[in-house]
Parts: sequence; C-alpha cells; structure tokens
Amino acid sequence: MTTRLPVRAVTVNRPQEGICDETPALASPMTTGAFKPDLLLVGGGLANCLIAWRLHQLRPDVRVLILERGEQIGGNHTWCFHETDISAAQNDWLAPLVLHRWPDYEVRFPELRRVLSGGYCTITSSHLRDVFRREGVAAIRTAVDVDSVAPATVRLASGETVEAGAVIDGRGQRGSAHLVMGFQKFVGREFVCPRPHGVARPVIMDATVSQQDGYRFVYVLPFDEHRLLIEDTRYSDGSELSADACRAGIRDYLVSRGIEVDQCLREEQGVLPILLAGDPRAFWAEGAAGVPRSGLAAGLFHPTTGYSLPEGVRLAD
Repeated sequence: MTTRLPVRAVTVNRPQEGICDETPALASPMTTGAFKPDLLLVGGGLANCLIAWRLHQLRPDVRVLILERGEQIGGNHTWCFHETDISAAQNDWLAPLVLHRWPDYEVRFPELRRVLSGGYCTITSSHLRDVFRREGVAAIRTAVDVDSVAPATVRLASGETVEAGAVIDGRGQRGSAHLVMGFQKFVGREFVCPRPHGVARPVIMDATVSQQDGYRFVYVLPFDEHRLLIEDTRYSDGSELSADACRAGIRDYLVSRGIEVDQCLREEQGVLPILLAGDPRAFWAEGAAGVPRSGLAAGLFHPTTGYSLPEGVRLAD
C-alpha cells in the first residue's frame, strides 16, 4: 500500500493571472504592499474558501487575503454532501454556495436497488467563484507560489514577504510517511443531451458496472433534464489515474443506459485520500510550527469517502 498522496489533478479554464477581480477595491493596495490582511489564507481550495465565506458573514470587518497557486480559486470541482452531514444552521449559512439540491438519491448494486429520501446538495467551483465575486468576499491573488509559511508571514517564491495578523495553511496534502492511504480516483464529465435523459435523481453509487482497478462504480448527477455529470470512480490501492480508462467507462455507461449526448461541457479529475491508518501527532509535527492548517493539509477529510466539505464547514464555524 502506497503512503504518498498526490495533489488532486484538475482541468481548469485559464483566467487572467494576478489578482482576480473579486475585490477590485483591495487589488491596488495589495500590489503596493500597503494592504496588511488580518488573516492570510494560503491556498484557495474548498476549506479556505469556506473560512473566508463564514468570516464574510459574521465578521465583515476582518480583512482576508487568499493566496492561490493556481489561476483561479476553487479549481474545477463538484463538491457534494448530504444535508444531514452538517447542522441545520450550517446548511443555512452554506445555502448561497449551493447550486443544486435534490430531495432523494439512489444506490444500485447487482442484487439491490434503493431510493433513499434525504436532501442531497452540490456546490460547484464556478458557482463558488461567482458568489465570491458578487459578494466581494476576500482579496485574492492567484498564480502565486508560496515558499514558506510562518504564524504571521508568508514568503513567496519570488522573494516577496506578505505579512498578516494570522496565517492558515490550506495547500492540500502533500504526502506523509505517517499516513497509510488508499485512494478514490475518478474522472467526471458533464454532458448536454439532445433530448431528456430520463435520470430522475442523483445515483450516488451504481456498482452494477464491471469491476476494474479495485472497487468501481459510476456516479450520476442530473442538473436538469438535458444536463448530466457522470463520474467513473475506482477505490484502489494505487494513486495512478487512467483518465482514458475512465472516459471509456463513461462512454460504455451512456450506451448501456441508452443516453445520447451532444456535447461535453467540461471534465474534472480527482484522486481523494482514503485513510487506512496513521499517526496524527507525527503528521501534524511535519507542518510549520505555530501555523494552523485546514482541509487536506490538516487531515480533515472523511476516512472512507475522502470528502472534506463537512469537515471544512465545521472548521469554518
């Protein structure tokens, strides 16, 4: 069993580099060094974005800066959760970020098929960015490589030092000898169908498909009657993702279900951690002294699914 957790692979559209236009009023002071944030969030992934969103709601006086290595915050992801994963109050404050909701969902196995009642929700990267832009949630710098972090400073690869009242490191899991991992690997493709596809609700696990590379299932989200996200997912010992094999699996699934598609709108890929064993104290000792961590960098993910949204919500609170 390998112990190294790779950075999650994504496909993104290329926006303008530098400081995004989410908070133009802060962009100019930031570039001159006059703007000192109260909180500097290193990494613009889900966990840090949830922290920024919650602070924007409760403490709009707190000046937040997000530094992101990529060219846009949030990457290219679809984050899903059950309403019961978080509290009613947390569902309320998260609601503006939720793009789709369904009242029930389905699971399929070779000898069992069941529809389960209960709210199921989706947040997408693009919708999250739209909300951040519209609400002016935080100052954001993209295409920034961070060299090192300390409790009140971040040193960039360019040699620039950014000071802040506090720093949180949310740059994701970069591998640890102290965690024993399996992996949930997937490729998801979003399609437009020329006629109604007939999928009434999310199918969060269709394991009636052939088994390959460990335990395999297909995941289906019907965004509307003409638009579908289909993911080919494998639980495996190894972290290597064969995107072509997953794409072929998606094509076979569409054919087997009689679903015609016109256009592929986008593709996302993921390798999520499945925690089998580890030493949390030794894992935490690997980080920069005195710097809090969030998300995968903090090991805050569900050990069976690899999902981090519920833990990210709790941390933001």
